[in-house]
Amino acid sequence: MTKKIPLLIDTDPGVDDALALLMAFADERHDIVGLTIAAGNVGLDHTVRNALKLCEVAGRDDVPVYAGTADPLLHPSVDAAHVHGADGFGDVNLPAAKRQAEAEHAALAILRLSHEYAGELFLVALGPLTNLALALKLDPTLPQRVKRFLVMGGAVTCHGNITPAAEFNIAFDPEAAHIVFTGFPHIEVADWEATVAHGLLHADVEQWLAADSDKARFYELISRQTRLWSEDSRGERWYA
Repeated sequence: MTKKIPLLIDTDPGVDDALALLMAFADERHDIVGLTIAAGNVGLDHTVRNALKLCEVAGRDDVPVYAGTADPLLHPSVDAAHVHGADGFGDVNLPAAKRQAEAEHAALAILRLSHEYAGELFLVALGPLTNLALALKLDPTLPQRVKRFLVMGGAVTCHGNITPAAEFNIAFDPEAAHIVFTGFPHIEVADWEATVAHGLLHADVEQWLAADSDKARFYELISRQTRLWSEDSRGERWYA
């Protein structure tokens, strides 16, 4: 039997990250050792609540959730509530998950797990990089223990989605991004341009979400507002 890859995901769910996390939960190649939660799409209280709810819906309450930092390192925060809803999950008034986040701070959890899975850990950042920047400041040797590091963010050709040149995750906390990009010697980047190049037709997404499963019904519900916004503002393709 092939040994599973330990996967740690730093995320700010969000309708977009919710889809990525549902996919990760279903991928048997990986052992998800934790979700560290950032502010970003909406405020930290909402992103933590959303991560816990997503784990519950997916039947993955075995995955620990660690709350991180509520604000960028230096400047006031922005959000994407106009895309994801004020609560980040389409404002559909879902009941809260039954469990709560762990007491350990996300930055400390990142460091602890990097020791526990030293040389094996696959670290994925789906949101702003504040938690990772704090972890690096606490321990600059963190990259030595991470086998693979992937960031969803940036606009390599400067075609942004929050300003003409900037992508949201980097623009939310550019100082944190600077710390991370200079602190890690090897980074894989899935930038905004890559997302745009692989958009899904809305008609295909709607057909997929019509599946008779609790996960499909859940995602159809929380993404409804975002998909309507996407059709109005971006046309026929869904860039989740």
